[in-house]
Amino acid sequence: MCRKRRDWIKFIKRGSFPLFFCLFLSSAWAAPVTTLKGKAIDQSNQKPISGASIEISNLTGKVITSTTTDKNGNYTISKSLSSGLYFIECSAKNYQKSTLLRYLQLGKTYTFNFSLKPIPPNNPPKIISIIPRDRSTFITGDILTISINASDPDKDRLQYRYIMDKTILKNWTDSSKHSFKTEISDRGRHKIKVEIRDNRGGFDSKSVDIYIFIAFPKPGS
Repeated sequence: MCRKRRDWIKFIKRGSFPLFFCLFLSSAWAAPVTTLKGKAIDQSNQKPISGASIEISNLTGKVITSTTTDKNGNYTISKSLSSGLYFIECSAKNYQKSTLLRYLQLGKTYTFNFSLKPIPPNNPPKIISIIPRDRSTFITGDILTISINASDPDKDRLQYRYIMDKTILKNWTDSSKHSFKTEISDRGRHKIKVEIRDNRGGFDSKSVDIYIFIAFPKPGS
């Protein structure tokens, strides 16, 4: 018996053959994958963006798989995907996200590069003035109108909140005015606090003191 044949018989007897056979079948029958690769860079200076998120989602918005870019801004995703339309989204902190809609085929390799636009730093809004002014007086039964004059350097959409003492009169709203009728139970000194916010985390507040007195009946009435 030749030496090669004896070695082959020993290989089978040791039990290595089933393992070798399984590995061969696993390799031969491995499901094909779709591969996406590319790079994320800063649009303003062309520098790579490290840690950017890359997500593949189906048309319902469900995330199928994801990864992050390396220190050089590169990424690679390999996934067994059915052929069809998919969203490929790249996002990173302080950048506007970028989303592609592409048809992907099973077993194909694609290159998608992303150039993200930096989000400029936020300039917070500022309360210029409020009405009523500090130490204004009112009579029970009056309609008290709180009006806010505010500005935002970035022209962001503003929301407003109105508080008297520790009670929220009106929670976050788009209206810069709020009115309510004063009652006898409101008599005394109160702190009116107004708050504003933009949609990017900017915030400002201002407070004034007001006095509400009981309306006494007129003589002869």
